[in-house]
Amino acid sequence: MRNYLFTCAVLLCFNTAVAQDDIKEILKSHPDPKGTFYTMESALRKPNNVLILYLADMKLNEVPLEILKFKNLEELNLDNNNIRIIPAWISKLTKLKKLHVRKNKLNKLPSDIFSLSNLKVLDCWGNMISYIPVIGKKNIVLEELNLSMNRINTISVNLRQLSSLKTLSLENNHIREIPEFIFHNEKLTYLLLLHNNINTANLKSIVRSKLKIIDLTLNPINNAEISRLRSLLPNCKISTKL
Repeated sequence: MRNYLFTCAVLLCFNTAVAQDDIKEILKSHPDPKGTFYTMESALRKPNNVLILYLADMKLNEVPLEILKFKNLEELNLDNNNIRIIPAWISKLTKLKKLHVRKNKLNKLPSDIFSLSNLKVLDCWGNMISYIPVIGKKNIVLEELNLSMNRINTISVNLRQLSSLKTLSLENNHIREIPEFIFHNEKLTYLLLLHNNINTANLKSIVRSKLKIIDLTLNPINNAEISRLRSLLPNCKISTKL
């Protein structure tokens, strides 16, 4: 984040009469959160201080085993690498709250990832994942799951275990229908299904759902089915147009 802000500040300097002191003020007003590290080398010097670790765009082929040394790690960013597998030992990062693995080469998720008792955000946008594994653990605290731009054909019944889920992003997959169980998730608020193959929703009666938004833009679902769904979910906004 600090690197991004510095780049913006430099561009601002070139395009306006912003002085060097002004750049320093910009960076001072947007400091990196405490415990943020951008390389394994710097993090390994102070392993107990590592709370946030950014290893995006590092051309990594696997998740570095040394990450296990960061016992207090709360957020791990591995975006835009070449990682194919999330190792089972990820479950040992007991304080991890956010895991970002966008734009890698994952074709599956290990069930161990859902055993992380503090994980609230799992972002796997832009991989090759085709299914959701069996989730054995109960009382999972995961609130945001992003599986957009993958190869998912069905909304797996295994998602039932994610009772704390508030946002489910499944955009740009190959899903054909919305199963009824998804409407009974007590906390689900946003269901994002843009650009799939959905033509029906298996909902038969009115439910007291917490859903506020269902995005069905760019799906082959007809107006009659949309109207039926709206009548069964009167408090939910159902989007069908860009």
